[in-house]
Parts: sequence; C-alpha cells; structure tokens
Amino acid sequence: WKSILGNQLSTSERMYLSRGFMRPRQVDLLTPFVDQYFESLLDMWSNTSFEEASSNVEQLFPRYIITQGTLDKTDTWLNGIGKDAPEVLRRLVSEGRDTLARGLRIKAKDSLTKYLSQKEVLR
Repeated sequence: WKSILGNQLSTSERMYLSRGFMRPRQVDLLTPFVDQYFESLLDMWSNTSFEEASSNVEQLFPRYIITQGTLDKTDTWLNGIGKDAPEVLRRLVSEGRDTLARGLRIKAKDSLTKYLSQKEVLR
C-alpha cells in the first residue's frame, strides 16, 4: 500500500502494483485497507497524474469486500468528504459503488436461494 501511494517506485511500477493489489481470494487481507482507501482518495487524486490517479481509484476500490459496511463507507465518502471532490473522481467511486451494490444484491439473492433449497430438502 505504501509503495503504491509513495514516490519510491516509478509510475509504471506503482501502476502494476495497484493492478495486482485487489484480489478476490484475499478478502481477509484486504479488508483493513477499505478505510485506508477512502482516507487516501483525495491525496491519490491530487498528488499523481490523471492516468495514475484514475487507475488507482479504479484498481484499489474494495470491490471484493462485498459487505454492507463497505457500501456504507462508500456512501459516507461520496456524501461527506467526497461531496466536493472533482467530478471525475466522484464518478469513478460511484461506478465502484454501483458494482459493489450489484454484488450485494446478488449475494443476498444467492443466500435466499440456498436457504429455500435447504428448506425443500428438509421437507
């Protein structure tokens, strides 16, 4: 995380690290970075080039931490500190939010389907 947001590496190295950071099978390792993501957004945006900042915002969005808590933190950022953020930054975070909300709906439907299937088996 520090390497991605720092200046010790080249831009290319940081961009490749950000592309490999968020992985679906590492939810337990990534969960602590949800708060750090939202705390770092404005700095990420203002301290790097547009290309690098937009890539980091998209690549580091906690899309695999599919919880109501992550959705709430996204909404809190969008309606709080991010309310006056540049429109492009808000759009990128909103797109991540939409993907996350869709994932929550799918997860809820899947859980309901499994629950109903188990009830049928018990009958």
